[in-house]
Amino acid sequence: MRSVGTRSEPVDINNLEEYISLVVDATVKTGITRQMEAFKAGFNQLLSTAANASSNGNGPSESADNDLPSVMTCANYLKLPPYSTKEIMSNKLLYAINDG
Repeated sequence: MRSVGTRSEPVDINNLEEYISLVVDATVKTGITRQMEAFKAGFNQLLSTAANASSNGNGPSESADNDLPSVMTCANYLKLPPYSTKEIMSNKLLYAINDG
């Protein structure tokens, strides 16, 4: 079934191409706009932070305590940096879940 305005109609050979076009648009284009904007904002923030650190002469930190955990969702894999304490690990995980 596909929605047309306020009504639904079955998908058949006559409207299949339009249905596929609408599904692709919703999943690949307009459907991910919010996620792409959030990604761009985070990426720009990361670049800005890295630029500030290098211009201050600090350079990147060698401590894993400054790193956030990352994931590979396709493999259900959580990558944790070697944090120096469980408290730091807990704080970084909570930050990544809630704000990351």
